[in-house]
Amino acid sequence: MCGIIGYIGKSEAVPILLDGLRRLEYRGYDSAGVAISNGGGIEVRKRIGRIANLAELIKESPPQGTVGISHTRWATHGGVTDQNAHPHSDQSGRLFLCHNGVIENYNVLKDQLVREGHTFQSQTDTEVLAHLVGKAFDAAGGEPSKGRLVEALRTALKQVVGTYGIIMIHRDVPNVIVGARRGSPLVLGVGKGENFFASDVSAIVAYTRDAIYLKDYDIAALTKDEFEITSLVGGASGFEVSKVEFSEEDVSKGEFPHYMLKEIYEQPETIQDAMRGRLSREEATAVLGGLEMTAGELRGIERIILSGCGTASHAAMVGEYVIEALAHIPTEVEFASEFRYRNMPLPKDSLVFVISQSGETADTLAALRESQRKGHRTLGVCNNVASTIARESDGGVYMHAGPEIGVAATKSFTSQVTILTLIGLLLGRIRHLGSSEGLKIIDELEAIPAKVARILETNDKIKAVAEKYAHVHSMMFLGRQFNYPVALEGALKMKEISYIHASGHPAADERFHRAGRLGLRQKREQHRGGQGTQRAGHRDRHRGKHEAREGRGRRALRAARARFSLADPHRDPAATARLPHRRRARLRRGQAAQSGEERDGRISRPILRSGDAPRSGDAPSPEVPAAPSPPVPDRSMRTPSWRRGRRLNFRQRDAAATYRAIANAASLATFVSRCVTC
Repeated sequence: MCGIIGYIGKSEAVPILLDGLRRLEYRGYDSAGVAISNGGGIEVRKRIGRIANLAELIKESPPQGTVGISHTRWATHGGVTDQNAHPHSDQSGRLFLCHNGVIENYNVLKDQLVREGHTFQSQTDTEVLAHLVGKAFDAAGGEPSKGRLVEALRTALKQVVGTYGIIMIHRDVPNVIVGARRGSPLVLGVGKGENFFASDVSAIVAYTRDAIYLKDYDIAALTKDEFEITSLVGGASGFEVSKVEFSEEDVSKGEFPHYMLKEIYEQPETIQDAMRGRLSREEATAVLGGLEMTAGELRGIERIILSGCGTASHAAMVGEYVIEALAHIPTEVEFASEFRYRNMPLPKDSLVFVISQSGETADTLAALRESQRKGHRTLGVCNNVASTIARESDGGVYMHAGPEIGVAATKSFTSQVTILTLIGLLLGRIRHLGSSEGLKIIDELEAIPAKVARILETNDKIKAVAEKYAHVHSMMFLGRQFNYPVALEGALKMKEISYIHASGHPAADERFHRAGRLGLRQKREQHRGGQGTQRAGHRDRHRGKHEAREGRGRRALRAARARFSLADPHRDPAATARLPHRRRARLRRGQAAQSGEERDGRISRPILRSGDAPRSGDAPSPEVPAAPSPPVPDRSMRTPSWRRGRRLNFRQRDAAATYRAIANAASLATFVSRCVTC
């Protein structure tokens, strides 16, 4: 996801913007840029690559000003070029805009603007939006003002289909930054003599702890001393100033080389925080007041739906096992991205949980709204207290895991599993679960943080295992029941972090994937051109006995052919007379062809006539006098069509069946020996 930072105040904007962009590097990006208003104009610096590249460009020619916007871009429309990097300007070159999200109808809008004489410098949908706002601003007329700029943005956004988090500045309105949100997070940071915009509060936590999380269709206008929030349709929009729960130290890496490792080591504390104050030994249950449901309402639940994306969906799968085991309530997991597109039958006493670390996941948010639209009580499990899911859900449980900066979820997964276990314990205790079982579960839950800490102490052993298998091409994770979703999560992490192909499966399904692995291995060896693999030495040591097995299989096949040379109608002229008319005719035509030639696209078996020398490897066959061809029977006496080709006596049927069995056994022996070789 792209990152946005905006600043207006009394300090130089560039250092604050660059610091905020660095705090958003974890999101991934391919270019970055800033636009600084100096009162008389706007200076823009954009550069592909790392933020360090942008910093070097700014160092060569530093822009001056106390108002500015900045952006890190992850390319969606257009390639990775300086021209496609944000901020983008309008047709006049006086307005500059940064944008997160996707404008779905940008092609239609762009064609309309081109017909009106607009020219574009990039391939992005963002530049189309900038031109649209600039056109509305110029068309409004009158003195340049904050109100005129806000109204121009409102006019433009009414024509837009898609998602956006926007901040923009205008040369003619130098002391104002305007922002808007729909479907893409945007936070307003409130300071003393300065204000901020950011796509993530972690980017501004070093400068202010007061934040306003804008709602969809909110439009905000900032000066250094005040802010104003209105709605897209006009009129004031309500808001709440929230205190940021974490500090600058919480979003720093500390002594760890990267955020992911830091968050892995935070899991003993985050699991403990997820349970803190929520376990009651007196009642042998969990206390979750945030659900805002009475015991009677919880007892009346007939079905539970858990919905999430990615790691959250894997945590939900663990929760499905836990809730069904402890509470005996039918529970299902639905991918949030699919939930709103399904017409799933749900009884009226269904309870829906949506799970998201950030509380802003678009698909999960859509699932929440779809569930509420159908009249179901919908609760949230999220980490961000001021997130959209936290605001719009009917209740829920906070994870209290602290900021998760790493892209790959770690501590949020274990926190979500902990929360779902607490929910299962609560629902079980108000139904059938006894107090002794409840106390045992509480004891085990309280012991988990120490167990996790002991596992983390084996870091060196874990590192040795990782180094041993660092060069493999594929991994398979297996698990049963509760551990099956953990296998899926492990495979997801392996793919995300190492780019090694990995897949998770139920443990009992392992046998169904052996043939696929064998084919993949054979294909890989062919691709390598016979260079061998890490197990080449093992195969070399055992190749002799495997080749011997293959030889025995081939000899058995040849012996089988020799033993049944007389029983096979193709080799026994005496048996020809007993064949149906059409089979005799086909046999005579085959005997006229050269032995071993290809007929009708198939390689036929050589026909041994009386007196022919046997083939190499065939057992010698006794001389059999050639039987004269019998006269062709009258057509009225021919075998009915539905029985043609079946007129073999018992000896011939048994011989043919035995031949096929031995041939299959020999082929199987060859296949097994090759499998062992691989």
